[in-house]
Amino acid sequence: FELGIVVGGAYQLVARERSVSTRRRSVREMGAGSACLGITTVVDLRSKEEIERKPDPLAQEPGIRYLHCPLAGDGRVPAPDEVPLSYMEMADGTGQMAGALQAIAEAPQAVLFHCTAGKDRTGVVAALLLWLAGVSEEDILADYIVSGPYLQQMLRAYCEAHPGAVVCPPQSAYMSSFLRLFAQRYGTPWRYLEMLGVDAGKLAEKLRPKEL
Repeated sequence: FELGIVVGGAYQLVARERSVSTRRRSVREMGAGSACLGITTVVDLRSKEEIERKPDPLAQEPGIRYLHCPLAGDGRVPAPDEVPLSYMEMADGTGQMAGALQAIAEAPQAVLFHCTAGKDRTGVVAALLLWLAGVSEEDILADYIVSGPYLQQMLRAYCEAHPGAVVCPPQSAYMSSFLRLFAQRYGTPWRYLEMLGVDAGKLAEKLRPKEL
């Protein structure tokens, strides 16, 4: 899977672990790497079923607080014209997204958050974090598509295992459409959080030292 990391003084989307075999060989290495980056919290955005199939290798790592914050999606692959709407499903009405953002904001040090592929659930959380930090839409889109090259091998393997499947590598149009739909429905991420009963000002204040 790919990883979104809020670390030190900047947010960055880091593509590292891209296969089950890599994950199995590197649990110790991942633990050492997380310690070097100052990561003390892992936020897993996958469903219970996904976790049962492929447990997070850091979940039992000493010194790591592991949090399960499932977002809508369950690892399903939407058709290209469904991608922005699938992103809205992650945000709409359940409070799951607010829970994930709160978990990241309240973590004492650096945070690693991830889903399965790293482009959809992780990408949407990353986009909202960047929006809350005042990052421009241009830079949010650039951050979203940067994971594309790292996904090529995994997506190719998925297509080989599922003949006829349609996969959707990151495209700026997907995220741009999602941000437009989100703005039409909620206005801003601050208003969105307030609608879910979250103090957006306090959350943004907690996020700021992690992002800026």
